[in-house]
Amino acid sequence: MALALAILAGVMTFLYFRSLVVMVPPGLCPINAGNYGVQPNTNGVVFQGCSGPCVFAAENLASAIQRCDADFNRCSSFAYHTGTMSYIDMSQPTHSEVGVDLYGRQVPINS
Repeated sequence: MALALAILAGVMTFLYFRSLVVMVPPGLCPINAGNYGVQPNTNGVVFQGCSGPCVFAAENLASAIQRCDADFNRCSSFAYHTGTMSYIDMSQPTHSEVGVDLYGRQVPINS
């Protein structure tokens, strides 16, 4: 009986302290899109490592993903807006921008 009360007290203590931890609201979590997490209506600072800004034409999202995967040394995240993709410098803060979605690679590329 004493052991059951001790276990119950331990579980209750754990749950109490867990409730004090600030958790990320589910609405702010990235959406999974295959190998990429998606942050809707989000953009960032364009990466400058492509002989200037890394901004490219992309016929569709699939071609943007293909380009990012092919250039995995420079592209770990990109912003996509109809017909255009930009590699994003994730060492810089992101910001809200309606109509632009930020895609971040969730799975490493094997070279």
